[in-house]
Amino acid sequence: MDGFWQTILGAVSAIFGGFGGAWFIRWRDTERAKREHDALMTGRIRVVLSELAENNVNLTLRVEAQQWLGRFEAFDRAFRDAEPLFGRELSMEALQELFQAYAPLRSPSWLYRQDITDADRVVQPYVIDPQRAEDLRARFAAAGEMLRQDRRFRVPQRPVENERKP
Repeated sequence: MDGFWQTILGAVSAIFGGFGGAWFIRWRDTERAKREHDALMTGRIRVVLSELAENNVNLTLRVEAQQWLGRFEAFDRAFRDAEPLFGRELSMEALQELFQAYAPLRSPSWLYRQDITDADRVVQPYVIDPQRAEDLRARFAAAGEMLRQDRRFRVPQRPVENERKP
């Protein structure tokens, strides 16, 4: 009879061990998936912040040099790629700021003056409106700040990799 109880005890411990091992593996996979998702989100946020900064710098250089003529080439590819993910993960306030910053880029005529004559348009169809350019720069800055401070998802600050602590 002693061998019978050892067999039962072995079977019960194998069952619990199997369930415990399966639960542990599932927990590890879930945690890995969360880390991968967070890394993807962090990467997308950083790329969009970089794109906003690049658009802001390009427009600032045009405004400061008073180069009102010519088409302003803005970038929005990173935002378009991240838009579905941002729609799920960011707060409505952050999304609204981003949409307000990027919406004028989707209809570029918004940035140009509308009060020039048809004859002037033949010579130079794109004349940047300085007031609208300043408004767009403010939108870029507000969107970047809101994206950095979104309550639901914070971009971790990573130290420069080449710096060594003493």
